[in-house]
Amino acid sequence: MKEVFIKYNPFTLDTYFTVDGIVPKENSFFNNLKGKRFQEWVEDIPKHLKEEYDAEEFEITFHGTLMDFEDLEEVINRNRGDFSKIELKSEIVKDVKDREKEIEAIFNDIQKGPIEELKSLDILQTFNKAKNREFEIAVVATMSAGKSTLINSLLGKNLCLPRTKHVLLLLFV
Repeated sequence: MKEVFIKYNPFTLDTYFTVDGIVPKENSFFNNLKGKRFQEWVEDIPKHLKEEYDAEEFEITFHGTLMDFEDLEEVINRNRGDFSKIELKSEIVKDVKDREKEIEAIFNDIQKGPIEELKSLDILQTFNKAKNREFEIAVVATMSAGKSTLINSLLGKNLCLPRTKHVLLLLFV
């Protein structure tokens, strides 16, 4: 049975992959995942495991978030019939919301601490602004530089017309 280890970090889009403790060859599908979201390639895992490792039995250990593990689990369950034996284990790491709670707890401890400068209203407002999911984007460039095209591309629709004067405030939530 081949032992597969997949470690995926959704924050940095880094993937670490081994089979029986060995990193795949340079031309392997599994060695060319850097910078790609897990959802872009998770569907291809069963096919490439069979093709590249010519085996019918795999034990896959996934190290990552619960949401990504659930996606992998769904793919494996759909393709279970293609293998004589396939097992899936997880090493779940903290989710974004858990990390946000930890950061908030640390900030609250700092606010209760002995350093008065860290208790100022400015520090509190800055922290709350950093936590907020809304933010402003300013696109500034010379005429005909593609500002409207950039904004339309980011939004996925033609909201800004080229060669018109406009001020647009975008709030992303």
